[in-house]
Amino acid sequence: MQLCESLLRCPPRKFVEPYLSLGSPSAQCTEQRIAFRAAPASSGGGRRGFSEGTPRTPWLPVEQVTVLRAGPVHPCPTTSAFSAGVVPDALGPLEITPFAPPPRPAPGTIGTPIKLRANHFTISMPGWRLYHYDVTITPEKCPHSVNREVIDAIVKSYSGTFGSQKPVFDGRKNMYATIPLARDGVDLLVTLPSVGRARVFHVLITLVGEVDLQNLAEALRSRPCVVSVAGVRALDVILSQLPSMTYTSVGRSFFFAPSAADLGGVLEARNGYHQSVHLCQREVTVNVDVSAMAFYKAQPVIEFMVQVLHLHRIGPLQEFERTALTKKITGLKVTVAHTGRKYRVCGVTSNDAQHQTFPWLLENGKTVDCSVADYFQNKYGIKLRYPELPCLLAGPEKRKAFLPFELCDIEPGQKCMKRLTNAQTAKLIRPCTHTCLTKVDEVEPAFRYLKTRFACPNLVIVVLPGKTPIYAEVKRGGNTLMGVATQCVNYESPLKLKKRTLSNLIVKINAKLGGINCIVKPGDRPPLFKEPVIFLGASVTHHSSNSNLSIAAVTGSMDAHPCRYGATVRVQTGHQEVIQELTSMVKEMLTRFYKTTHWKPVRIVMYRGAVPESQLERVVITEVAAIREACSRLETDYKPGLTYVVVQRRHHTRLFCSHKEERTGRSGNVPPGTTVDTDITHPTEFDFFLCSHAGIQGTSRPSHYRVRWDDNCFTQDELQSLTYQLCHTYPRCTRCVYRPAPLYYASLVSNTAQHHVVTPPQVGYAPLSFLV
Repeated sequence: MQLCESLLRCPPRKFVEPYLSLGSPSAQCTEQRIAFRAAPASSGGGRRGFSEGTPRTPWLPVEQVTVLRAGPVHPCPTTSAFSAGVVPDALGPLEITPFAPPPRPAPGTIGTPIKLRANHFTISMPGWRLYHYDVTITPEKCPHSVNREVIDAIVKSYSGTFGSQKPVFDGRKNMYATIPLARDGVDLLVTLPSVGRARVFHVLITLVGEVDLQNLAEALRSRPCVVSVAGVRALDVILSQLPSMTYTSVGRSFFFAPSAADLGGVLEARNGYHQSVHLCQREVTVNVDVSAMAFYKAQPVIEFMVQVLHLHRIGPLQEFERTALTKKITGLKVTVAHTGRKYRVCGVTSNDAQHQTFPWLLENGKTVDCSVADYFQNKYGIKLRYPELPCLLAGPEKRKAFLPFELCDIEPGQKCMKRLTNAQTAKLIRPCTHTCLTKVDEVEPAFRYLKTRFACPNLVIVVLPGKTPIYAEVKRGGNTLMGVATQCVNYESPLKLKKRTLSNLIVKINAKLGGINCIVKPGDRPPLFKEPVIFLGASVTHHSSNSNLSIAAVTGSMDAHPCRYGATVRVQTGHQEVIQELTSMVKEMLTRFYKTTHWKPVRIVMYRGAVPESQLERVVITEVAAIREACSRLETDYKPGLTYVVVQRRHHTRLFCSHKEERTGRSGNVPPGTTVDTDITHPTEFDFFLCSHAGIQGTSRPSHYRVRWDDNCFTQDELQSLTYQLCHTYPRCTRCVYRPAPLYYASLVSNTAQHHVVTPPQVGYAPLSFLV
């Protein structure tokens, strides 16, 4: 277990001042009875570029904030591109510095040191020299399990080539061996037994390079530290070899079949563990954590249908039932009982088995139209029990296979990629939470009634019968059809009269009406606030029911506290991590910031939602350039300082207090504000772990902040304190949250926007742009 010294940066809520200001979505603050001092002029921002006579609101509050008076906003005349939203005709060249993450600054010093343990375990590096090979298997696009079988058969069949060694293989392209193969590569054939006929595979193995694991450990201890990630990849493959052959593997996690627990319906939960190799400051560690995932139950398709459609009897399906079943079963693998062959389902037929026909080639060479039910009766002597049911569609377009439901079984070990219900999610995470050690037609009539009866409401409160799909339709109707804020309430929640529940409800309603719930105390503001600064959050959500769509959201602070945020959304091509229209989105946020405050930001701090490691560098380079382009489009010489921070939550690092008296809460978690910037962090890059929230259930998961661009030259203390403060200013919650407010809002907006996409829109379509 990795030991590290940590600093408890700030006592929770010390610097956050409770503050209630009421307002409405149709009103903006035009008079602030606050004492101000003017910020100094600064190159690239502040007063520069403003037209003379433009009224400005002073930037920095220094005394106690009192109640804001609400009133209509009057646009200010100005010649700046910020307020006009006009792109200059001629832009100067955009200077982009070659990408390199900022170097790690000195460790932070603010706070009280406490001793922690983390679930990182040191690897004793063997002095191995490995040979890295690229593997090409034809036919391609086989499952990883099949590819592993192919390599295993190759090693056994060609002992003269591989000798006594057993190479490790990642199931895709990478293979590592301890002794070299032929320099010119190896070209081999292997046959795997299969149902019906054997399958022949062609395997081409070529040398990529060598990996010296001993040099990896030595490089970490040297300064300057220059480390290749090739050794880390090799160790990941080595440690994953055995569990991937024994358990069901999903990425870097491995799940045990006997641990399956019922999640209700067609799903079950499997417990397992996650492991991954990390480069830390002085050594290489393996991160191990418990994990759980939803899988489809191995069961007959008939039972699958009954559970999905909630049927009381088996009979002909109506069209809406067939459509619902198609959405659930498409993409799953099934095994056919009469032959044992496996197929991947691509749809459900519109006709039943006794009316679905296809051209059947007879032995005499003639072709006749034959129904599926007659085919199985004549070919296999199988009389279908449910000929009134449709068939599964499988196979390529030109050779479709029609599979009767009753002859098919769902293959075991298939992970569920669709969104779980709240009840299923609760059941799924329960094993991991140890102590520290309905339809459009039902909803839209209600909105039409409200629109007819009431004149322009500022807020509609909707009482719902518990967790229900109606929630999505309420949000879609309110945000896109009616243009009115909505607040959904579980009918049981107010009846419980719990103080925390009512407090959370009130702060949400106040924020949606334009009020302010809390601000950072002026005396605790970092020096960054002395000049106009905008905080941006960016997140990409992949549409849960349409794999061809992703939704990108950008939020930006709109005042000096910061407590009010604007948001803009775009729909883009599916599975794209780069925000494709970030330039226009950032330009929109900067323009609205200027219209609201009459100041140009001198600094931009962007918190970016999690990005896969394999795409991180491409995303950072593209999006940093896009932000600079947005600034240049507003004014050619406008170059505010930019800090770009990637916030990762999907990791498995956990922190534990070594001393019992330092633990907090019923679960014995680390204190809120615990920050780690040594030992388990990157050896050279600027990153840190911050556990800003107080864990309520299970072990708290710290957020991992990785600074990928920093023109503002933050120190560890400055950025950590700023980030911790922003975690306290999320107005929809009465507690400190686990990520900064701008990023929390961006994630909320992108997830909410999923409810707005009911038909595939044009890519680039912005379903909403508003103040949050």
